Amino acid sequence: MAALGYPSEPPPYRRNLEAPKKIRRWGIDCPEKNQDFGTKAKNITSTLVFAKMVEVGPVTTDRYGRTVAFLRVGDTVVNEELIR
Repeated sequence: MAALGYPSEPPPYRRNLEAPKKIRRWGIDCPEKNQDFGTKAKNITSTLVFAKMVEVGPVTTDRYGRTVAFLRVGDTVVNEELIR
């Protein structure tokens, strides 16, 4: 992953049962819903995470206060699946 500008390994994941938050996926410029492929990106993400335990590996916070993070469901890193 380091070749793509990712850290050599995702940060440690923490379990937290807080209220839902908006999280941006680190390393991905995901299209908005009204942009080309926006609906497809949303559907893929929903399929991967809906009603599942999602582990969040925070990397930073963006200028809007959103957490920018790696997302993992089981052995699947959601960030990587979206670029396949």
